[in-house]
Formats: sequence, C-alpha cells, structure tokens
Amino acid sequence: MKKMLFVSLALVFGFFVMTSSATASIVDNAEVVIVDQEASKTPVEIENLPAPVKEALQGTDYEGWVVTEAALISKDGESYYAVKLVKGNESKKLKFTADGEAIE
Repeated sequence: MKKMLFVSLALVFGFFVMTSSATASIVDNAEVVIVDQEASKTPVEIENLPAPVKEALQGTDYEGWVVTEAALISKDGESYYAVKLVKGNESKKLKFTADGEAIE
C-alpha cells in the first residue's frame, strides 16, 4: 500500500513538474506587446489649425480635397495633427506636425 501511494505521488509530482516546465517555456518564447493608453485626441476646428498646416493643405498635392475633420493627437510627449480629407467618394487621413510637415 505504501508503495502504491508513493508511486501515485511520484506520478502526480512528475506531471506537475512537466506541466510547469511546459508553461515556463511558453512564457520564455512569448512576445510582449505594450499598449500605450496615454494618447489623447482633442478635436480641433478646421479654422483653428496652425497656419503651416493650413498652408500645406492648400498645396497642389491636396487640390480638390476638402478637410472634414481635424484633431490634435498627443502621445508619448509628442503631438501631431490628424486631418481627414474627402474628395468625392474618396477619403484619406493625414498627419502633420505643427510646422506643416507631413508625417507618414
């Protein structure tokens, strides 16, 4: 009876160790993704966009496009302006620095 109990405990312990090892190896190979939830979005009236951004939007690259939305996005201590443009059935979103430089 003692041998049977000892063998049973040994099997349970062995299974536990085997499962723990498998879990540890999965954790060691996992990729860690950090999600930044510190971003803030502040709507901006189109007429209140910085002059350099407005000038950039009046260039030939955006001829025929109409600005429908704008927002100031602040993330990780940096800020940029997100602008939505519409031309007929097409729309696109662009990002600009306060100096009017397009961000890709």
